[in-house]
Amino acid sequence: STRYLRSLIIKSIFIQKEIDTELKRPMPDSIKLLRLKKLRLAVKDRMHRLLHSGANALLDNANPHSGPPDLFSSLIIPY
Repeated sequence: STRYLRSLIIKSIFIQKEIDTELKRPMPDSIKLLRLKKLRLAVKDRMHRLLHSGANALLDNANPHSGPPDLFSSLIIPY
């Protein structure tokens, strides 16, 4: 769903901020960085699977005369 995808995008952003913060420390914790990077990768994998399954569903239901589906119109996150 769009709500789930938005939550994954937000999680990915927050994880990246934590990674950036840790990298700015004088002595970054390599174990923490490894854990955060694995978590970020898992979130990105979930986003990819969700987008891929959503794209397939849209393509299966698409009207051939309407042009390509707009997969990203609902992904805009308000600030």
